[in-house]
Amino acid sequence: MAASAEWTPRVGRKDGRACQVAVARYDPDAAGYDYLPNVACDSIQFREGAEPPAARFRYLTDDRYASAGWPIQFQTILTLAQSAAAGGEAPERAARYVVRPGERVVALAFVEEDERPWILFDGFARSPQLEVTPAGQAVGFDAVGVAVRLWDEPIHSIVLRDAFEADETSKVYNREVPLRARFNPDHREAGLSLVTGNCTADDYDFDPHGDGTDLFPAFVDPTFVREFDDPLRPTFWTLDKLARYLMGSRNLAGEFVANPDFEQVTKLLDGRRPKEGRDAYDPADSSTYDSSPIVLPELDATGLAWPEVLNSQLVHHGFAMAFRCEDGGDGRPSNVLELYRKDGSGPYAPKSVPFQRAGLSLDPNRTAVGSMSLSRDFGAAFNGVIVETAPTLWEVAVVLAPAFLIAATDATPAEVIRFRLANLAATPADREKYRLWVCEEVGGKIADRDGAGYRVGSTVDATPLDCFAIWAKDGDDPGSDERRRRRPGRATLVARDGAGNPRQATLSLSTDYAGAVNVLWDGTGTWQDVPFGSGWRLLKDRLGILIDCETPEEWKVGQKTGSGVVAGNPVKLVTRTAAPNAQNPTVFLRLTTVIEGDQRAAKPLPRRPSSPMKETRHRYVDSRDSFRNELVHASSPNYSRPETTGPVVKDGPAARYVRDDREKVAAYAAQVRQAGENPPVYGTIAIPWIARGYVVGDQIREVKGRDLSLQVNALKEQGEAPRYPYVVGVDWNFAGGQSTTLHLSDRIQPPREPGAQ
Repeated sequence: MAASAEWTPRVGRKDGRACQVAVARYDPDAAGYDYLPNVACDSIQFREGAEPPAARFRYLTDDRYASAGWPIQFQTILTLAQSAAAGGEAPERAARYVVRPGERVVALAFVEEDERPWILFDGFARSPQLEVTPAGQAVGFDAVGVAVRLWDEPIHSIVLRDAFEADETSKVYNREVPLRARFNPDHREAGLSLVTGNCTADDYDFDPHGDGTDLFPAFVDPTFVREFDDPLRPTFWTLDKLARYLMGSRNLAGEFVANPDFEQVTKLLDGRRPKEGRDAYDPADSSTYDSSPIVLPELDATGLAWPEVLNSQLVHHGFAMAFRCEDGGDGRPSNVLELYRKDGSGPYAPKSVPFQRAGLSLDPNRTAVGSMSLSRDFGAAFNGVIVETAPTLWEVAVVLAPAFLIAATDATPAEVIRFRLANLAATPADREKYRLWVCEEVGGKIADRDGAGYRVGSTVDATPLDCFAIWAKDGDDPGSDERRRRRPGRATLVARDGAGNPRQATLSLSTDYAGAVNVLWDGTGTWQDVPFGSGWRLLKDRLGILIDCETPEEWKVGQKTGSGVVAGNPVKLVTRTAAPNAQNPTVFLRLTTVIEGDQRAAKPLPRRPSSPMKETRHRYVDSRDSFRNELVHASSPNYSRPETTGPVVKDGPAARYVRDDREKVAAYAAQVRQAGENPPVYGTIAIPWIARGYVVGDQIREVKGRDLSLQVNALKEQGEAPRYPYVVGVDWNFAGGQSTTLHLSDRIQPPREPGAQ
């Protein structure tokens, strides 16, 4: 179970001032602080996510301060600030008390029982503020935490590994180049079938210091394809790889904000789901869950600030980030970035907020609640996930049938001229004759096989291709004809050649094939391959080809290397189809291509019993560009090639996975479900003093003393780790009395769409 602990915040002095707050300029290269006695801090805010801390400061402009040399009129303060910001000269004494935009300021709290002041805020002055009313004037400025400097330079380049030296981890072979930062891109636009990512291989991270620390992956050219068992084969970007890359490539020096330990990041950012056969799991107990990397959907980060990119992906997968300002141990500010899970396993033990029972005498040691507002939003929750992936792709080989009426006289010299391209306009009825060859998926007229050749003089209703037999597993119900639909072939195959490049769709010819047509190839016959585009092209609306040469009676099929001569060149296709003879026997056409299956890489992820909602409410996620399965069916001549590797389908058709995203998408879906399956708790708790014991990322377990548990999930008895609302914001208010406001929420906000500008 997740750890828990009781906790009571520090009680301030009973005179109403928990601490004395001072403001000072800060120069990391100088000794100490330059205190500003005329500046007061009104408020400081910390928020979860890619949002630096913020603060508001106010000048003390009472008339009694004029004798000390402090500027007390708004026009004097703003003029001095603008003059100094523009590089002008200002009276030295007065300018000493004016903060210029861009100057670094800190807020420190002095407490009686602590020798060293608390460091509350460290940031840069920004916008001057002015408000003049009949009651008086208010002059001040806003400041933003030093983390804002992480937004200085948007992503406009990548760290790229030399593809030929894929095992080299030094700076010599890992250089920054001005290319778009596209993680896990889909390369179909380039005519490639994406079976790898564009991230360096596991265990070959870039070593920027040369000492084995701060290791992070780099980009690599995925078109430089290696064998499937090559340890240097490119990998997909996962959440932990993305985090380490962004921090390592954009913030390696940590000048303003320190990165978390990269080894801990790898351990932290994984997907966790209950072990098979279990409904519940404790994310802090590895024996109750299965862990897997979280593979990212396609993401174009070009033009974005890296904290925003990181936060968008963390939030979408049930994680969070926060910027913290701490004492570095030497009395100087230290700003750090912290990543944490939001599934009940961290980063800190859940805390309580004390609130005495009604009717008791007020005891400040037992009551930290000045005011409280809580609500739970069942409308924002979902406990099931539907991840739409691309349809499964199947590489198959089918024997085509003529989709036209064959006449014996078509092969005579007087008739064959009708089928030339130049004459088709005058004879529209001949437009498809001897050119249109199909494998009917839904039914249609074909000239089927008749003895040693094709049916002449009539056509028949085709028996549709049995696609169910391609992908059905043992015991599956064939169902009805509702699965029948057009499935046009694709030009790029799933199988790859010896160099690792995707093969092209192939048309092959045979004169000794003895099987049926309009069916899957049965593995028999001797075949001659016709190069892709040699007088033929794939149909766009159904499975088949169109012969597009000048005349099918003089079809120049070329000769593909490694393929035996079967039908010769050119091929007299009209004669071989309508009136075959000893010199020109019947020729059969086999097409090796890729079709869409009816399956996808993932099934809907159902509700877990730990969800407090009784009904199942699904969230839809479009990941068609990121996940899919690709298989080579046994009907394809590439199935038995040594280059075609991958696991064989179990309890199903004779086929081999070349790309299998089932585990990846299952882990992704589990993370998405985890992020939203508990109705979020929203609210605020106000504490009437400065309480530093609560930070962004804390879980609030209960309101102690009122027996109010804030647990948001169920199934605790079955081993499910309890989950509580998180502190997503902390406000420290100093004007008009000091107080702390905790902002609570258990909701994972939807991220920015990947690649959105």
